[in-house]
Amino acid sequence: MRHGPMVLAVAAVTLALFIAGAPGVAQAVTPEQCQYFASNGKVSICHRTQSAKTPYVPMLLSVEACAAGHSDHAGDYVGFNDPMCLGVACLPVGAPSDGTIECCEGSTPQDGVCVLSAACGIAGEQASTAAECCSGRITEGICQP
Repeated sequence: MRHGPMVLAVAAVTLALFIAGAPGVAQAVTPEQCQYFASNGKVSICHRTQSAKTPYVPMLLSVEACAAGHSDHAGDYVGFNDPMCLGVACLPVGAPSDGTIECCEGSTPQDGVCVLSAACGIAGEQASTAAECCSGRITEGICQP
């Protein structure tokens, strides 16, 4: 079976993520994010490795270990909406935001927190023009991701 172009494309993306860090992830997870995303005293993070093959690995940590051990580890981020740690995480409305990870579609950072963007439609909502959609993309009157 031949996988040439696909394997090369995946390898190129993986290498780019490894070299540059995940999209929007330049700094470390913050102690505030560790606390905010905790469930039963645990938080899932994506830990940046030195491996080109596996640039990030999921970790389930105590809030204390997350804040103390990973808040100074460049590239680590909360795995919200990215359980496989593929570098596509975003922060939901209400989450602490320091600008290292983008707020999810339909929200923007304001005063250190992701808040709803009142001026645009999120994926699945009806709109008349692409300009009305947060993503700037529309198909048959529906905002696209």
